[in-house]
Amino acid sequence: MKKTIKIIAIIAISTSIFIGCKTEKAVTTVTKEEKVTTNEIAKEETLECDSKITYSASIKPIMKSACVKCHSGEKPKHGIDLTTYENVKAATGHNLLCTIQGGDRCPKMPPFGGSLSAEEVKKVECWIKNGMKE
Repeated sequence: MKKTIKIIAIIAISTSIFIGCKTEKAVTTVTKEEKVTTNEIAKEETLECDSKITYSASIKPIMKSACVKCHSGEKPKHGIDLTTYENVKAATGHNLLCTIQGGDRCPKMPPFGGSLSAEEVKKVECWIKNGMKE
């Protein structure tokens, strides 16, 4: 019964991710022990969360260098425009952090040309945790 519930939960989460991102990705079952990967542990141990991170100073340059090539203009990819503070803040409700982290739970963004550095991902994570200051 527990295994069935896990599978249903994974399918539901995967479906919502795929609908939002429209990208196919294999779904794998994750046990409780595997929830925190060694990569996530390494990131948390090496990077401190700075509460002074703001959109203007830290997040906007990341979005500009890695995201707005596809997520801007009249027809941004998947209808997600990441050119303004308001739009990036709204995107946090649509798996922004999960997609820039990539992995089994979300399709990786950006899909081409490399990933964000661990430091850039941590800045976005800290910005979200600290109230998404402009």
